[in-house]
Amino acid sequence: MPMMPDLLLPSAAECQRRAQALAVLDAVLFPAWDARTFRYDAHWPASDGLASMQDGPGAEAFMLFARGGAIFKTFDHERPARDVDLPGLRPRVPVAYQGFWSEPAFTLDNVTCLGWVEHGAWQVTGPVNDNPLLLLLAAPDPARAYVAWAEDQGEGQVSLVAVQAVFDHAPLTGALVALLRPHVTLEALRADLDEIGYPNSAARRS
Repeated sequence: MPMMPDLLLPSAAECQRRAQALAVLDAVLFPAWDARTFRYDAHWPASDGLASMQDGPGAEAFMLFARGGAIFKTFDHERPARDVDLPGLRPRVPVAYQGFWSEPAFTLDNVTCLGWVEHGAWQVTGPVNDNPLLLLLAAPDPARAYVAWAEDQGEGQVSLVAVQAVFDHAPLTGALVALLRPHVTLEALRADLDEIGYPNSAARRS
């Protein structure tokens, strides 16, 4: 069975909550779709949701949530997949995740790291420590880690209070959005929040 590297991911359920928070924060701070790094689709077919990450330098990650667990792949163009034996690993992956292998969007020709939850524990092979999605999902304090990451992207000072509220899954309100990006409205985020499946006051009014 694959060995778990030194980056420890939380439970699948907590990864899912954090992935949704990352997608909401990126939607607010980076209104242009192609400027975002983190995305989440709560309506991905035959699943409980899909988290994804793509950055400019060429790193990517996909984490599919299904039946209370999760499976992910990452790719780093600077770290070729030397240790990931996909044909050898596939029979070990639980049946709940078999649909993962047939999804073209996951580009399984390019895999640096592969991991899944089995019996409540992560089974991971390949290096994980350089992928932004996994780093933020595993951070002991994900809100502070996201603030540092966003400010490193040139976003200026980002409100830790607002970011923490999003990681706590507080319903998104106009006031909370304004703390993060004053010129973005809650109404403008309605479609994003519906896709992410995140609670918000606009949804309650509709």
